[in-house]
Amino acid sequence: MNKIHLLKKLRKEHLFKNIKFIFIFLFMPKTAFAYLDPNSGSILIYLLVGVASSIFFPLKLRLKNIFYKMQFRERTLTIQDQKNIVFHVEGPQYWRDFLPVIKEFNNTSIKVSCFYVGDRVNFDMTSNIEFVRFNSEFEKLNYMNRLTANIVISTTPQLDVYMFKRSPRVKKYAYLFHAPTDVAFYEKHALDNYDFIFCVGPHHKTSIRHLENKRNSKEKKLLESGYPYYDTLSKNTFTCVDNDPLSILYAPSWGRRCSLKKYGTVVLDRLLTSGFKISLRLHPQSYISDKDFTKEILQYIKNKDRISLDTSSCLSQAILKTNAIISDISGVIFDYAFFSSKPIILIKTDIDVGGYEAEDLDEIWDFNSRSEIAIEISKREISGIGKIAKEYIVNYQPRNNKKIANNNIYNFTNSGYVIKSQITDIACTEFVG
Repeated sequence: MNKIHLLKKLRKEHLFKNIKFIFIFLFMPKTAFAYLDPNSGSILIYLLVGVASSIFFPLKLRLKNIFYKMQFRERTLTIQDQKNIVFHVEGPQYWRDFLPVIKEFNNTSIKVSCFYVGDRVNFDMTSNIEFVRFNSEFEKLNYMNRLTANIVISTTPQLDVYMFKRSPRVKKYAYLFHAPTDVAFYEKHALDNYDFIFCVGPHHKTSIRHLENKRNSKEKKLLESGYPYYDTLSKNTFTCVDNDPLSILYAPSWGRRCSLKKYGTVVLDRLLTSGFKISLRLHPQSYISDKDFTKEILQYIKNKDRISLDTSSCLSQAILKTNAIISDISGVIFDYAFFSSKPIILIKTDIDVGGYEAEDLDEIWDFNSRSEIAIEISKREISGIGKIAKEYIVNYQPRNNKKIANNNIYNFTNSGYVIKSQITDIACTEFVG
């Protein structure tokens, strides 16, 4: 009986509180006169934003995970759980780096999977090579972060730093370079979480070991591999099809290192004034990271008859169409140098190395090797670049760039086979038993 009496009493008190609240609300004045000082107001706003953020972002992440799990329900039914060798193709522009290696696995008994988004390059493949297309990069990475495989080969730096995570069910990760340049302008610790590195040349081994020793970080296995893209370029001939001696390729880098972004259209204007026919080849990353600036440049060249835009994935057509190249620190200069005997002109740019591996390196191979393959134009010479370029092209004496390539690039024009053999050796030594 006591319990029943207590329950009735609590109900009455609860009802009284509700009636009191309603009474206060009904007789509340329409306008409330109050003062909130600026400091208290700021604190209140920050508090409200903090509470809202603490609720919103975890909820957003939870909803995303639910969404991706729903997406993957069908995906996991169509892809076998256990993979052997996985090539992670970050974007369509990277097929050129992977294909010379992938093709070496054709007609073998070794199972290979290629994960990609968008279009892929077609070739006659045998049943041991599996191509798996994802609907988006998010979908691909979400799946790969939970992948089960022996080894993943990727051109994506910052493994386990950004969205591309190490799966606990992948035994080894290997990095494949998508340019012959040094690691100097990679973000700091870009390759720290890889197990194997397919080095393009001695400069990669030197720089990576220097960074490891300086930071006392994990020692990776550095393989003398080469650059697969050069296998493809070596199958082409590069006699210029344009008889105009003043046809020139302008191929700047991207971001804060880009000479086109630094000097604006001055370079293009001066070249046009000097009678040049320009093929402009923007860095692929410009279309992603410098969208607004890229739109401005595309608008600028729209009505310029003597400027054409080169968007081909392979440099071979650009080399064929031009008699010289102008660039800054883009890796394209080495492609042009090693596969043609044509003039190369480089624009010096002041480079902020903050946040890049260059901060911790004593030497940068890209800079040391420039004088062997090109001439450089300083900032104060930009206004006269048309005249300088014309004189250099007319008086140019071809250099022995093939010798430079053989001294600086491992397995020059034969790296696809070598890397395939190295992957097979990794599989035999790391995963057997």
